[in-house]
Amino acid sequence: MLTKDLVSLIDLAKSRIDQDLMKKIRSLNLKVSGSIPENLPLFEDVKELYLEGQLNYDKPIIVLACVKDILSDPTYNRGENLNYKNQFRDLKNLGGFDYDACGILAGFIRPLGELITSQGNNRASMRYLVGEDNNARIPIKLKPHKPGTPYEEMIRLEAENHNADCNNRTPQGGNDKFKSAYYSNQGWAVDLYNFMAQFSISLADTLPEARYHCDSHNYCVRARAKSYNPKKPATKDNAASKYLRVFSELNFSQELSPIAFVGGSVFLWHFRDLIADVDKQNPTDLGEPPRDSFKEMMQYHFVERESITAKAKKAGFPFPVLKNVTQYDLQKGNAQLTSHHLVVCRFVSLYNFYCEMKEFKYSKTYNTAIPLSDGTIFSEFLSDVVAKEIRNGLVEVAKTLI
Repeated sequence: MLTKDLVSLIDLAKSRIDQDLMKKIRSLNLKVSGSIPENLPLFEDVKELYLEGQLNYDKPIIVLACVKDILSDPTYNRGENLNYKNQFRDLKNLGGFDYDACGILAGFIRPLGELITSQGNNRASMRYLVGEDNNARIPIKLKPHKPGTPYEEMIRLEAENHNADCNNRTPQGGNDKFKSAYYSNQGWAVDLYNFMAQFSISLADTLPEARYHCDSHNYCVRARAKSYNPKKPATKDNAASKYLRVFSELNFSQELSPIAFVGGSVFLWHFRDLIADVDKQNPTDLGEPPRDSFKEMMQYHFVERESITAKAKKAGFPFPVLKNVTQYDLQKGNAQLTSHHLVVCRFVSLYNFYCEMKEFKYSKTYNTAIPLSDGTIFSEFLSDVVAKEIRNGLVEVAKTLI
């Protein structure tokens, strides 16, 4: 059996957290909340009884241990690979370390008196980070190894307990994660809930009587993050809000496609100046309300296209009947073209077709409302697509009407 040396979770935190992250953690002024179970024995007292042979080896015992005494065995545990950025995120969301939310860790006492954690590496590390106190206590349920237990058997028992915690349980899905975060009043989840609620869109069934639903909070976060300039906070949510407003006003589906939300928001953000120019150069008949070419395009393709083309064909015009576009149509592609870039390029093709059909005015230097080859804006959009063959494929998507 290949084994590794024991590691101290606190020593790892001290040596592996870089100074910038440590400054961020300290700047939060995190607090300790909740309460530790009363009348628990201290680990050092239980350790003394164990070494003296006075402990019942068949009966687990819950103790209060100093975080400095908690060790991890990298043979089967991931104590050397903890994600301290995630710990920072979780501490920030919770406002500190909450004993009530922490629960009880699990571990073992080995024959030399070492305390080995099999469940709770992150919680022990996070408790240390709030206050950086080596002697901070945390409750842990210990199973004493019987004297004379072979080393390989100790590893097996500990690994079995560790595996029961990390593998033999149903992982929390995306909806469950959002629901849990929202009802525990975590800031990011409450903010996202409030933003989506403006448009009567529910995430994980958290909004009663919502008109619409979306099954991925992660994509909603991504849509907001990718469609504004972080250096200009005033631009946040402008594009994402417009997409959701149009989606909810046109009411063509009860389900908001997450990838369509990302692609539509990025489309509105990246090509905002070109769209604004089309709206400005093509005022409505009375001038009020102002032109909203994006909403008109969406209404035509997603709501009216099939009925309009059917009437035209019935009237004798040599036009094919075009079915209404669905959100699923936006994301259909081959295995290489599956990102939000594909959806944005679909929107480009739909928007250019609509503007040409309506004979809208736009910059005379361009062949289409959103130029594909005679301008830099579209190429800038594709600049983060590394593979040339994929970029070329996306250009063809942007030229082809669905």
